Amino acid sequence: MVSINVSQTLLQQVRAGKLRPLAVGAAARLESLPNVPTLAELGFAQANRSSVLGVFAPARTPAPVVQRLNAEINKLLAEPDVRKQLLEMGNVPTGGTTAAFVQGIAAESAENARIIRSAHIRLE
Repeated sequence: MVSINVSQTLLQQVRAGKLRPLAVGAAARLESLPNVPTLAELGFAQANRSSVLGVFAPARTPAPVVQRLNAEINKLLAEPDVRKQLLEMGNVPTGGTTAAFVQGIAAESAENARIIRSAHIRLE
């Protein structure tokens, strides 16, 4: 068993019948693996963990620059060819606002901290 991000190489192995995915840790089934249930569907909702990719700008980047970058990235993610390629690689292109991204990172950090505390994980 392995827990890994979906990649083109991984999908090739799945399609060739060499690997059998049991579940995905995303909030919804992946378009690249539509017959593979989510962990939540299997009764493990708290185990759902997915990778988040984003673009960060240096601190104090002017708001108009950040807004323009965000708008251009959202346009790019909406391009059919780009979207198709990302989906085929097992990614879920979502785009959105900078505020939603910041909020999502904060929520993920808080959840990771909760998991670490509840498991009594300590840095040695």
